[in-house]
Amino acid sequence: MQIVLIGIQGSGKGELIKNLSKIKDFTYVSVGALFRQEIAKKTALGKFVEPIMARGDLPDLQTTMKVVNKAIKKSKGDLVFDGFPRTTEQADALDKICKIDKAIYLKLNKSVAKKRLLNRLTCVNCQHITSKNEIKNLICPVCGGKLATRHDDTPASIDQRFKVFEEVTMPLIARYKKQGVLCQVDASKTIQEVFEEVLKVLNVCNN
Repeated sequence: MQIVLIGIQGSGKGELIKNLSKIKDFTYVSVGALFRQEIAKKTALGKFVEPIMARGDLPDLQTTMKVVNKAIKKSKGDLVFDGFPRTTEQADALDKICKIDKAIYLKLNKSVAKKRLLNRLTCVNCQHITSKNEIKNLICPVCGGKLATRHDDTPASIDQRFKVFEEVTMPLIARYKKQGVLCQVDASKTIQEVFEEVLKVLNVCNN
């Protein structure tokens, strides 16, 4: 099974993946996380995409497909794409190498999403996500690494990312609906409620 997660930043895609991974052996492909790893390693690719992502913009198609192809080749079993595709151009490129079975749209109001993002902390080591009001220090409860605010979780960058989402990603909703693979889930609900709804969509049992 190949699944695409579509949702405005802050809609809970990362938390959903974390829960899904507990019950099924998915290969999680987060293009954003892959780029952030390159940035942390200070590779040539990381240095190239860092200013682009800091502005809230998207790297070019060739650069994006380079990391996607690499991730797919390393994958085993079912795939879940997070943060990709974000444009119809990217979706066309993905269709050439991978058949999408389900596209799950996590629908969320922008004001709620922005509040979540401004309160978000991410582990620089394992990418675990938590919120500022849930912890007493900047130590990751999962691996002991450092928790930090992402470089693109600033008000200006968030607003730009929302703008990009509305302009270039929303057309994917109609695209996948036409293909008959789109499923919409209310992402304003609790993490557990969203998780249970997605399980129904995927026809997966939570034993």
